[in-house]
Parts: sequence; structure tokens; C-alpha cells
Amino acid sequence: MRQHKTAYKNIEKRRRQKTSRSSNKGIFSKIMFVLNIILSLFLIFLLLSDYVFRQDKKNDVARPKHIFGIRDIADDTIIRQTEKDFLKTALNFDELQNYQIFQLEKSLQEKTFDIVDVSNINDKIAHVDELNLSNEEVYNIYEEKLPDDVVEHDSKVIQKQQPMIAIVIDDMGISAKRTADISSLKYPITSSFLTYAKNLKGQISKAKNNGHEIMAHLPMEPKVMQHYIDSMLLTSMSDKEVLKTLRKMLDTIPEAKSVNNHMGSKFTEDKHRMAIVMKELAKRKIAFLDSKTTPKSAGPKQAKRFGVSLTMRNVFLDNKDDFDYITKQLHQTEEIARKNGYAIAIGHPKAQTYRALKVWLPTLKKKGIMLLHLTELSKRIE
Repeated sequence: MRQHKTAYKNIEKRRRQKTSRSSNKGIFSKIMFVLNIILSLFLIFLLLSDYVFRQDKKNDVARPKHIFGIRDIADDTIIRQTEKDFLKTALNFDELQNYQIFQLEKSLQEKTFDIVDVSNINDKIAHVDELNLSNEEVYNIYEEKLPDDVVEHDSKVIQKQQPMIAIVIDDMGISAKRTADISSLKYPITSSFLTYAKNLKGQISKAKNNGHEIMAHLPMEPKVMQHYIDSMLLTSMSDKEVLKTLRKMLDTIPEAKSVNNHMGSKFTEDKHRMAIVMKELAKRKIAFLDSKTTPKSAGPKQAKRFGVSLTMRNVFLDNKDDFDYITKQLHQTEEIARKNGYAIAIGHPKAQTYRALKVWLPTLKKKGIMLLHLTELSKRIE
């Protein structure tokens, strides 16, 4: 009996040992399974990190470098951008504007006008009000050299009790400050706004509120191209291009009752293309003032051909930015008006022009001279 009990105990002991070993083996298997999963996930993470890193290096050349952010650089093989590209992509808006202003001022002083990061004439003159520049420096950017101050063309003499004068101020809208000065003159002045000027609606509204007549100043190709201007009428354009560009210009200033040429010493000599211009003006019943930047202008003949109301400039007031000179030109305008019955003078929104007009305009009533809008003067002399 005792032998049987001993055998039973041995059998039970072996069974328990076997069960224990089986349990330990199961726990170990589970631990290994979890470790394998963790290791696999870690390997996947390493592979993804390596892929992202490689893509980051590949695209690093094309990616802008943000000077105000913090960014890790993988190695020293990253291609550096040129100064121009860096400024375009890295600097914030204010810094880029400040750089353009600096370049503009430097170019004007050196008379090179090679302005970095400026793509068109609007950008070149966008900072005119922020710079302390002389009128000559400003106008050298976008104006051609104007011809003789006084033109004694074959104007018909009209018999009127009072001489009549129309004062046209070209290039309105470029300098907001100088445009505002001219617009503040509460007299029947004709303000000719450049069609590519900014904030035209607001600037035109101020001029109209003070009694000015609005004219569209159309950029036309000069013989000496100082700078290319977007939306300029060119002799190299096809008929369709001329018409499309002209219509776009006219549509920017729908209240314009008349137009005149900005520069245009070359374009206005082109009979064929001036005919296209006059045909469209006739269709819209818009008058044309020939600024006479060339004595060979085809404007008068083509205007007559298409029945467009035509007037021609007699005097340029401010070829010299000098108060005494401009005052002399205004007196010259008076003399022509007394001789022929009327005269048309063209000036620009320059500081000395504004100053001279401010003094001269109040004297006209005592002198017996009528100051009229251009379209009104045109009606009276026809």
C-alpha cells in the first residue's frame, strides 16, 4: 500500500512539472511575439524616415528658404539661390518693397534705370511718392523728351470777345500726391489720366468733384524707347492688336470725353494705325487732342477722315521744372489766345507747375480770359 502511494506521488509530481514547463513556454512565446511586432514597427518607422529625408533633400533646391523660420539643413550640398531669386522667395513683402525702393533710388542716381525685381513700368513708378526725387528724375522713368515748348501750327483765327484757354494736365494718376495737388485746384481744368495708373477710380473722382474734365492719356510708341510700357500702342502691332489694346485703354476710363497721346512720336506718324485709332474714337464719339510730340503726326488728317473732333496743343508749360519758366509759358499761352482767340496748353503734375497754376489761375478773370474744359473750347471753335 505504501509503495502505491509513493508511486502516485511521483506521478503527480511529474505531471505538475510538465504543466509548469508548458505554461512557461506559452508566456515566452507571447513575449517574443510582442517583441517581433515592436521591432517590425520600428523598422517601418526607420524606412519611412529615410524616405522622407531623401525626398526632403531632393526638393530642397526648389524650396524657398524662410529667413524668419527655423529649419534643419541636412548637409552642405544644398544649392544656394542667386540674390535675385532669394529676394523673390525669401524676403517678406515689406522687405522686398524696401529693396525695390533702394534699387530705384540708386538707379535714378546712377541714371541706369536697371531696377532689380521690377517687371514692368507700374512697379517702377509704384514708389514715386515714397522717394524724394526731382520731377526730372521721375519723368525720365516713363516720359520721352518733349519737343518745342510752343507750336505755332496753322490754327484758324476765331473772333471772340474773350480769349479762351484750355489747360490740360497730362500724366495724372502716377504720383498720387502730385495728382492730388492738381485735383485740388477748383477750376475748369482738363485732367488727362494715364490708362495704366493705379487707383484710377478714386483719383478721378477727386478731380471730377473739383470741376475737372476727365481725359484718357493713351501711351503710344515714341521714337526713342526709354522704357517699355504695358498696354502701349506699338507700330509693330497687327490691326487686331492695336484695336484690342486701344479698347482696353478706353474701357479703363469710361468717363473720358476726349483722349490725347502719351509720348507717341513714332506711333502718331503711322497713318495706317492712326486710322484704326480714329475709327474707334469716332465710333465712341470721343475727341482727340494731338499733343504734337512730332510735327509729322498723322493725327489731324486721320481725325478729319473719320469725323473726329480734333484740337492741337500750342504750348508745353513745364519742359523745365522752374516756377519762373512755367509762368512765362502761361503768359505765352495768353498771348496766343489773344492772337487766335484760343490756346491749348499742356502741363504735368509737377510741384512747380502746381505752384505756378495756383498763382496764375485767379488772375484770368481780371484779364478777361475764359478758362474752359477742352471739349467746351473745341465746340466753340468748330
